[in-house]
Amino acid sequence: MGVITERWKQARDLVVRVGLRAGVGRRYTGKRMQVLSPEGLTKANEVMAWARGYLSHPHPELGRSGAVCPFVPRALNTGRFYLVLHEEVDGADLTVLRDILLSHGDAFLERSGQRAPADELDSLLIVFSRVPPERGSVVDTLHTELKSHLMKKGLMLAQFHPLAEKGAIRNERFQAYRAPFPCIVLRHMGVHDIVFLGHNAAAFSEYARRFGPRYLRGEIGNEHGYVDLYRAARRRHGA
Repeated sequence: MGVITERWKQARDLVVRVGLRAGVGRRYTGKRMQVLSPEGLTKANEVMAWARGYLSHPHPELGRSGAVCPFVPRALNTGRFYLVLHEEVDGADLTVLRDILLSHGDAFLERSGQRAPADELDSLLIVFSRVPPERGSVVDTLHTELKSHLMKKGLMLAQFHPLAEKGAIRNERFQAYRAPFPCIVLRHMGVHDIVFLGHNAAAFSEYARRFGPRYLRGEIGNEHGYVDLYRAARRRHGA
């Protein structure tokens, strides 16, 4: 029970910190602590079922072996997967959503700054449960606007929503980013992210700062093509 209790305290602390920071220094003035309604609890359970039943398992159309998101089952199995539900916004004001995401990013880094190797698995799923499906593409907009800013801080983000059309990397016809509600997941940058950020100069600069020495020491293998991608990115960006 000690480990479970500690994980709960960490998750609770993360939500409280987000609420406090969101109300001070940013325009977002939502509730200081996200308290779930009965409907919100039902939606949270639906999202967790999606994370465990879809993201954590293979899919025949994915174009590769392994889970749809290999990171999620590892985070779930180690108690490093956190969720916050925002029932107070409907997506009509992009500024509010932007400030919520930035506040969560600040709090996530403050609480979980990769002080230990296990911290790399920490992830936060931010769910906008009242944003209707037809407005769900606002999370696509947030992703486009803020990804470079957050990646420069060592954070990766991915967006999902009910009508998402974004395809998987190895099968563009498979709409891999569909979810019950519009949501964004935040996590720490990892070695495998060279697959996603090799063409983004700002993000690659942070990636090279974090992982470049490991490539130089030969600690990262090329069985998944990471070395080739890293070298290509260095040439591309003149690093």
